[in-house]
Amino acid sequence: MGSPTTPPPRSLSQEGQTALDAQLGLAPQTLRAESQYRPAYAAVDLAALDTLLMGDPNYGRYESSIESLTAPQIAERYGTSIGYTPGASQKSYEQALAQRQISEDGWRPVAGENRYVRTVTNRVAAPQRGLLDLYANEIAPAAGRAQSQLNRQQRSGDIADVQMLAGQARTAFDSLNPEAAALYNNVARMDAQQLAAGAQLDPFQQRAIEQGYRSAISSRGLNLGSGDAAGEALAAFAGGEQMRQLRRGNALQSATALQGFYGDPFQQILGRSGGSAQGLLNSSQAQTAQGGAKLFDPFNAYASDVFNTNYNADASARIASANNTTALIGGAMSMIGGLGRAV
Repeated sequence: MGSPTTPPPRSLSQEGQTALDAQLGLAPQTLRAESQYRPAYAAVDLAALDTLLMGDPNYGRYESSIESLTAPQIAERYGTSIGYTPGASQKSYEQALAQRQISEDGWRPVAGENRYVRTVTNRVAAPQRGLLDLYANEIAPAAGRAQSQLNRQQRSGDIADVQMLAGQARTAFDSLNPEAAALYNNVARMDAQQLAAGAQLDPFQQRAIEQGYRSAISSRGLNLGSGDAAGEALAAFAGGEQMRQLRRGNALQSATALQGFYGDPFQQILGRSGGSAQGLLNSSQAQTAQGGAKLFDPFNAYASDVFNTNYNADASARIASANNTTALIGGAMSMIGGLGRAV
């Protein structure tokens, strides 16, 4: 029985060297072809890109028509007596100028008729607009209007949801922790009342300031005089302003604590913060870094495919040869067996 022989093992260095030699042999011819045809292809690509971005002003469909005027109409339009006298005769020089203008405008007389005709070409289809023109004048304004309307609808819906559900959310927080809710609200309410008092001093605070001022005067061995009333008033004013600042700071701290307890209603209801806008991040996929242009690549896909094809073809040929040998041997054995039975 025949058995297929295994093809020789593939050699990375040999296959790479073979591919490199082939590429080196084709390099001059490839360079000449690239030098000849690449500029032409680049020019075609640039022209296509220019038409895509800037448009084509000469693009469009044109139709021609025949315009006809009688000789009197020509004379009236150009102010000359070309075969017609509308009134006073014109000078020959003016007639020559008018005749030249008539010819330049494309008018030609019709033989045997008292009229002139010319061919008029009109554009019936608009020029091809470029992508930049379309984007600047059509796409961007339409997209902006659509985005503005969408934002307006979304914000209106968000505000409506917060208005409808914020009270319920606060009630839910109060019911979950009534003691903490009562504490925060009571502190905030008292600080708000103190803030409303501004720089006003209660009798105890007023008396404490007056006593402090008088003690300071007495400690210096001075006696109170008529001018000290103004000093007490100034000390009371300064104390009131200090109380105003203190009350303002306490109120702000209470508001911050209350906000921390209940949280941001926009975040709780809408899932995003109401304190800062969520910016859109323009993310782009970074291109894979390349190590520079490669003139030669012995291990490119084409060369690998060639070697794989040759290897598979060699292996298939060896298997087929082994199968053929086995079939021949089997046929011969069958024939010999048949002859033995015949004898």
